[in-house]
Amino acid sequence: LTHGPFYIMTFAAKWLGEEKVYFYSSHDYNEDYVIEKINHLLDEADVVIAHNGDRFDIPRIRARALTLGKKPCSPFKTIDTFRVAKKEFSFESNKLEYLAKILGCEEKDDHKKFPGFELWLECLKGNQEAWDEMREYNIQDVQTLEEIYLKMRPYITNHPNLAVFEEGEGIACPKCGGMIIATF
Repeated sequence: LTHGPFYIMTFAAKWLGEEKVYFYSSHDYNEDYVIEKINHLLDEADVVIAHNGDRFDIPRIRARALTLGKKPCSPFKTIDTFRVAKKEFSFESNKLEYLAKILGCEEKDDHKKFPGFELWLECLKGNQEAWDEMREYNIQDVQTLEEIYLKMRPYITNHPNLAVFEEGEGIACPKCGGMIIATF
């Protein structure tokens, strides 16, 4: 089985405000199935929040989908917290770990048993303990990203208008989609 120059090892995602985190890995499923699951979630999303997703994750996912002969998913808007941090703020670092720390969010755990790139290498060797750690790390990444996004959201000047996705009567906040029932 050849994957080409790269392939998708893991993918974690959640819907904003919901508890459930979706996690898929090439250890548990073949990459074709992982890409199908990613594309299904992206197809359902109107807005995708990622950290460095515009430059790295989304082009990589699209490259693998194209390589595997998948149809493209529906268009979606992105909010890239890495780009937001660079554009809207002047932090010493724009890394997710740093932002979590200074914003008082759930900090990402360092890799416990397999530090740095060793985690990926051990996963490639099929080490189950490394795969378990990778799963935990990815899930925590998604939860931390959600916290960072929610803290940054009021400052995002080009935030997509979320009110257009809300149903109901009343006026909705363009940044959070929250409904305001008002009479005039």
